Amino acid sequence: MITIEQIESAVIEEFDYSCSRPGGRLLLLSKRSDRYSYRKDIYINVDVNNKYVEIRGYGCYLGDLTLDVLSLLNKMNSYYGFFKFYADEEKTLIVSTTINIEENHTVYGVLELVARLDFVLDDCYPSVQKVIFG
Repeated sequence: MITIEQIESAVIEEFDYSCSRPGGRLLLLSKRSDRYSYRKDIYINVDVNNKYVEIRGYGCYLGDLTLDVLSLLNKMNSYYGFFKFYADEEKTLIVSTTINIEENHTVYGVLELVARLDFVLDDCYPSVQKVIFG
Protein backbone atom coordinates (compact mmCIF):
# COMPACT_ATOMS: atom_id res chain seq x y z
CA MET A 1 0.00 0.00 0.00
CA ILE A 2 1.22 3.51 -0.81
CA THR A 3 2.20 5.65 2.17
CA ILE A 4 2.72 9.39 2.51
CA GLU A 5 6.36 8.70 3.41
CA GLN A 6 6.92 6.89 0.09
CA ILE A 7 5.33 9.76 -1.83
CA GLU A 8 7.37 12.36 0.06
CA SER A 9 10.62 10.49 -0.63
CA ALA A 10 9.80 10.10 -4.35
CA VAL A 11 8.74 13.73 -4.75
CA ILE A 12 11.97 14.98 -3.18
CA GLU A 13 13.92 12.71 -5.51
CA GLU A 14 11.99 13.53 -8.72
CA PHE A 15 10.82 17.15 -8.48
CA ASP A 16 12.11 20.59 -7.59
CA TYR A 17 9.56 21.18 -4.83
CA SER A 18 10.02 22.07 -1.22
CA CYS A 19 8.12 19.59 0.96
CA SER A 20 6.51 19.93 4.36
CA ARG A 21 4.18 17.77 6.41
CA PRO A 22 1.62 20.04 8.14
CA GLY A 23 -0.48 17.01 9.11
CA GLY A 24 -0.04 13.27 9.46
CA ARG A 25 -1.55 12.27 6.11
CA LEU A 26 -0.97 15.55 4.31
CA LEU A 27 2.04 16.51 2.21
CA LEU A 28 2.52 20.07 0.95
CA LEU A 29 4.66 20.75 -2.12
CA SER A 30 5.54 24.34 -3.01
CA LYS A 31 7.52 26.09 -5.71
CA ARG A 32 7.49 29.14 -7.95
CA SER A 33 6.29 28.54 -11.47
CA ASP A 34 9.18 28.16 -13.90
CA ARG A 35 7.23 30.00 -16.62
CA TYR A 36 5.07 32.55 -14.77
CA SER A 37 5.17 34.72 -11.66
CA TYR A 38 3.08 32.83 -9.14
CA ARG A 39 3.64 30.17 -6.50
CA LYS A 40 2.17 26.70 -6.92
CA ASP A 41 1.13 24.71 -3.88
CA ILE A 42 0.16 21.08 -4.29
CA TYR A 43 -1.39 19.14 -1.41
CA ILE A 44 -1.37 15.36 -1.37
CA ASN A 45 -3.67 13.63 1.08
CA VAL A 46 -3.27 9.87 1.42
CA ASP A 47 -6.09 7.99 3.13
CA VAL A 48 -4.93 4.38 3.40
CA ASN A 49 -8.03 3.28 5.32
CA ASN A 50 -10.40 4.44 2.59
CA LYS A 51 -7.87 3.65 -0.15
CA TYR A 52 -7.63 6.96 -1.96
CA VAL A 53 -5.14 9.72 -2.73
CA GLU A 54 -6.40 13.26 -3.20
CA ILE A 55 -4.15 15.70 -5.06
CA ARG A 56 -5.08 19.38 -5.00
CA GLY A 57 -3.17 22.21 -6.68
CA TYR A 58 -3.52 25.86 -5.76
CA GLY A 59 -2.87 28.20 -8.66
CA CYS A 60 -3.29 31.90 -9.26
CA TYR A 61 -5.72 34.35 -7.69
CA LEU A 62 -8.93 34.66 -9.76
CA GLY A 63 -10.12 38.06 -8.58
CA ASP A 64 -13.83 38.74 -8.88
CA LEU A 65 -15.69 35.61 -9.89
CA THR A 66 -17.34 37.15 -12.93
CA LEU A 67 -19.42 35.23 -15.41
CA ASP A 68 -16.37 35.12 -17.73
CA VAL A 69 -14.19 33.54 -15.01
CA LEU A 70 -16.86 30.97 -14.14
CA SER A 71 -17.34 30.20 -17.84
CA LEU A 72 -13.60 29.64 -18.19
CA LEU A 73 -13.62 27.24 -15.21
CA ASN A 74 -16.41 25.27 -16.91
CA LYS A 75 -14.43 25.14 -20.16
CA MET A 76 -11.32 23.91 -18.32
CA ASN A 77 -13.41 21.26 -16.56
CA SER A 78 -14.55 20.02 -19.98
CA TYR A 79 -11.13 20.27 -21.64
CA TYR A 80 -8.96 18.67 -18.95
CA GLY A 81 -11.60 16.11 -17.89
CA PHE A 82 -9.59 14.23 -15.28
CA PHE A 83 -9.13 17.32 -13.10
CA LYS A 84 -11.81 19.41 -11.41
CA PHE A 85 -11.40 23.21 -11.57
CA TYR A 86 -13.04 25.51 -9.02
CA ALA A 87 -12.40 28.54 -6.81
CA ASP A 88 -11.95 28.42 -3.05
CA GLU A 89 -13.17 31.00 -0.51
CA GLU A 90 -10.10 33.18 -1.18
CA LYS A 91 -10.88 33.16 -4.93
CA THR A 92 -7.84 31.06 -5.74
CA LEU A 93 -7.88 28.61 -8.64
CA ILE A 94 -8.05 25.02 -7.35
CA VAL A 95 -7.33 22.01 -9.54
CA SER A 96 -7.98 18.64 -7.94
CA THR A 97 -8.32 14.94 -8.57
CA THR A 98 -8.83 11.86 -6.46
CA ILE A 99 -7.66 8.37 -7.29
CA ASN A 100 -8.45 5.06 -5.67
CA ILE A 101 -5.42 3.08 -4.59
CA GLU A 102 -5.23 -0.66 -4.47
CA GLU A 103 -2.53 -3.07 -3.35
CA ASN A 104 -0.81 -3.08 -6.76
CA HIS A 105 -0.59 0.71 -7.17
CA THR A 106 2.83 2.28 -6.97
CA VAL A 107 4.01 5.69 -5.91
CA TYR A 108 4.93 6.47 -9.53
CA GLY A 109 1.25 6.69 -10.51
CA VAL A 110 0.86 9.42 -7.90
CA LEU A 111 4.01 11.14 -9.17
CA GLU A 112 2.60 11.12 -12.70
CA LEU A 113 -0.53 12.90 -11.46
CA VAL A 114 1.58 15.46 -9.59
CA ALA A 115 3.56 16.12 -12.80
CA ARG A 116 0.34 16.48 -14.81
CA LEU A 117 -1.19 18.79 -12.21
CA ASP A 118 1.96 20.91 -12.22
CA PHE A 119 1.73 21.16 -16.02
CA VAL A 120 -2.01 21.96 -15.99
CA LEU A 121 -1.56 24.80 -13.49
CA ASP A 122 0.97 26.45 -15.82
CA ASP A 123 -0.96 25.53 -18.97
CA CYS A 124 -4.17 27.25 -17.88
CA TYR A 125 -2.45 30.31 -16.33
CA PRO A 126 -2.40 32.48 -19.52
CA SER A 127 -6.10 31.82 -20.19
CA VAL A 128 -7.02 32.75 -16.64
CA GLN A 129 -4.95 35.95 -16.78
CA LYS A 130 -6.49 36.91 -20.13
CA VAL A 131 -10.04 36.57 -18.75
CA ILE A 132 -9.20 38.45 -15.54
CA PHE A 133 -7.29 41.34 -17.11
CA GLY A 134 -8.88 41.38 -20.56
